[in-house]
Amino acid sequence: MLRNVLAKVQLLPLYIHKFAVFLANKGESIYLCRGSFIII
Repeated sequence: MLRNVLAKVQLLPLYIHKFAVFLANKGESIYLCRGSFIII
């Protein structure tokens, strides 16, 4: 079970990066996405 959680946590930055790119493509501020990286 712990291994599954660790695997999902490792994938989290990838999803955040995809979401950041999605926002950037919509013309939103990429600066907010960088802030999300710092929080995590």
